[in-house]
Amino acid sequence: MAPQKPPVPKSSPALYELRHLRRALSRLEDTHATTSPVIENLKRNVVNRICELETQLGSTERIEPLTAFRNT
Repeated sequence: MAPQKPPVPKSSPALYELRHLRRALSRLEDTHATTSPVIENLKRNVVNRICELETQLGSTERIEPLTAFRNT
């Protein structure tokens, strides 16, 4: 009988998504496209999703710096 894999925590998909969203936000910020409404909308959408996931996971240390951008 093959050994069973340990159960994956329910937070794993959210953590995986967070890692990719943070990387995406970093890349968007690196464009320095401050006059592009498309880039600004993408940033806002990414920030909103990051905040949703962090709230879901109960992680508040990264929410505070993003709140100002989210509310703009």
